[in-house]
Amino acid sequence: TVDSILVRVVCPPKVSVPSAFTPGSGNVDAIFRGFGKDQYISKYEVMVFNRWGEIIFVSNDKNMGWDGTY
Repeated sequence: TVDSILVRVVCPPKVSVPSAFTPGSGNVDAIFRGFGKDQYISKYEVMVFNRWGEIIFVSNDKNMGWDGTY
């Protein structure tokens, strides 16, 4: 006899990325970076491109974000 079962786990994401930020404002949202607890992040990389597809910012450090400068 063979049986099967499908289990779908629905949970909120453990990592978030803002949809907007205000560089140079000095506020909490002045730096663009992802957020999440260390236990949920095994590898981190953020890349920011300009409108022509050129990389203007790269970081592998989850504590370092883009301040909007080019």
